[in-house]
Amino acid sequence: IEARLARYRVAYYKVVNPECARQLKEPEEYTDDELLNESYFAGLEDDESFEWYIHREDTYNIELNDYQRIVPRNFLPGRSGNLYGYHDEYRSRYHTYKIDDVYVKYYAEISKKIKWIADFLHLDRKTKDWIEWDTRAWRQALRIATGFPHMTEKLAGYAYDEYITELEMDASLKDIDLLYFEIWRLVAKENVSILIHQNFCAIEHG
Repeated sequence: IEARLARYRVAYYKVVNPECARQLKEPEEYTDDELLNESYFAGLEDDESFEWYIHREDTYNIELNDYQRIVPRNFLPGRSGNLYGYHDEYRSRYHTYKIDDVYVKYYAEISKKIKWIADFLHLDRKTKDWIEWDTRAWRQALRIATGFPHMTEKLAGYAYDEYITELEMDASLKDIDLLYFEIWRLVAKENVSILIHQNFCAIEHG
């Protein structure tokens, strides 16, 4: 298992960071002993170009297949904060490729069908108005889920909650963009005023 996972690391690294991987052999050219001497190239996962990692506990769980051992990173390189709202839940459930494929397609579908809920994100979560709109959106998400095989109510709930979180993050970023624009506008206005004043003084002193 260790040797097989090591070859995955090498193969992936050659794709995402070919310049740094030039000194590496092709994955199949390494013997098991060579991989052991290289600590199974586990250190490659520290590279920011790696979008996944292998949890040590999962390595030795013989009931898992290799897909279930590979977990997406939960952060963006160079930034703090989690990228996925239910990353720990995802890892603990050991999803198969089939389930993940369904989840991604379902998430894309609700992103198109219930994006109207974004108009109500400004409401306090404790108010009756938000609860009513949230309930309506969740019921719509559940109806959409019936069209996807293997989609459970709980998995649909994770997707819905993560979508709401994504919308909230997007709204926050838009607020920041507006703030930066307003700062830029004020600074630009001030610079224009200074420039006009300087030109006026220059003309006045001929």
